[in-house]
Amino acid sequence: MSGWIYIITNLAMPDLVKVELSNQQPEAKELALNQDENDLPFPFVIEHKVAITVPQIFRRLKEQLVVFDAGKGWYRRKVSQVIFSLSNVQKDESRYTGHNGSEADKRLSDEERNLASAQEVQEWRSYIGVQGFYAEQNIKKRYKIMLEATYYEPSVWKYCLFTFITILLLIEFLEVGGSVLFWGILTLSIVILLLIKEYLDGRKQVEFEQLRIKAQCTAEIAQVRAKFPDDSEEISFERLQDEEIEQLSVSLNFENKEGRFFLVGGMVNKNRTVTITKVFLQLELEKEKRFVSVKLQMYLLPLGKVEIMESVPEIEGQFKCKIIQAHGYVRA
Repeated sequence: MSGWIYIITNLAMPDLVKVELSNQQPEAKELALNQDENDLPFPFVIEHKVAITVPQIFRRLKEQLVVFDAGKGWYRRKVSQVIFSLSNVQKDESRYTGHNGSEADKRLSDEERNLASAQEVQEWRSYIGVQGFYAEQNIKKRYKIMLEATYYEPSVWKYCLFTFITILLLIEFLEVGGSVLFWGILTLSIVILLLIKEYLDGRKQVEFEQLRIKAQCTAEIAQVRAKFPDDSEEISFERLQDEEIEQLSVSLNFENKEGRFFLVGGMVNKNRTVTITKVFLQLELEKEKRFVSVKLQMYLLPLGKVEIMESVPEIEGQFKCKIIQAHGYVRA
């Protein structure tokens, strides 16, 4: 299906961008946008338009923007950011139909071989910050529930014993005196002391458990903050060296489930830790005896869980994978 991808804005909705696929020509689309009945005080404006002949471009663009979805086709992005993502998707599409490994390698542009652009660095900073924030909040919520579940609960039978002895002593006090009253008061005092001791021991145990839980919470939050740099910390995007790519190839496992790639594992170098953000792959399709060059943008999840990459539906069956190139960010 051929058509037009439209990037639309409205002053009534700042910081939001709408992305649509339509077969309407630009003039007709602009008229149709503002003829629809709506309560917005400002007109819709087509900020950017691109004619496409491959529908996968629009689908891949939406997959890249899904993290910023605001509903009904609107995304929390700037126009320049959406145009940048669309440009990358179009470049990727031109590489998906490669026929041999050397040609696939040559199709990697000079721009892609260089370090990440300032725009990409900012996008990753924003995404990393959000992931770190939510990971930290989830840890705090989990440990808050654990803290609320720790409390002191005295033994019921001791309360019953205390009540029984109190009633018995009251009866004895009213009817008899002398030694019976003395021993009754002594027994009551012992029971009270036992209850006080149990209460203090219980409180100490609860406080110790709460301190242990808080220490675990602090340790997990420290792990998250160590993985996700904050806004004040310097990070640099670098292209991995050949020996690092060899290590990466060994430490990563790629799975292809119904055309969607899953990446399991990671790489930790003795000298530095690189968090991978972009991987260029050469896939050797065993059945079709051809090569496909794919750039896979990785989406980070907290604490190095399975990371999902772009969907490539036309690739099916068994394949061999060779990493041509990889980028990642390194913390200063």
